[in-house]
Amino acid sequence: MTIHACCTPLLLAGLALAMMGCASEKSNYPPTVPVEGEVLYEGQPLEGAMIMLLRDNGKGAVGRTDAAGHFQLSTFIPNDGAQVDQYQVQIVKYAQHDSELPDGVTPPLKSLIPKRYSNAKSSGLTASVTEDGENFFRFELE
Repeated sequence: MTIHACCTPLLLAGLALAMMGCASEKSNYPPTVPVEGEVLYEGQPLEGAMIMLLRDNGKGAVGRTDAAGHFQLSTFIPNDGAQVDQYQVQIVKYAQHDSELPDGVTPPLKSLIPKRYSNAKSSGLTASVTEDGENFFRFELE
């Protein structure tokens, strides 16, 4: 696996979070609707996973699961939800490295869930965000 393939999900998540950090007023952005849900892996809540809703045209949405596997999505500012659209979903959860490494050495990423979920094209997960729907999504990973 190339560095590009490993780092793409992290770079996307970092970029999304950085852009949200620069936001100040919701009124300056296109409309969004609240979106939340939960992620289970092997029947158990998946804590600390990054959820990304991606679409062909326009901005995606991102969220992180809590201890109960629950997430709320953000597009422009924290917890503002997502724009109404059809999305492909990718979910990533990487192991934390406790050992100290020499300066300049990046530890290899180790996925704690099957790698197919780390790519929106191969995950098989989708979400249809609607203006008048509940917009609660439950993703059960195997």
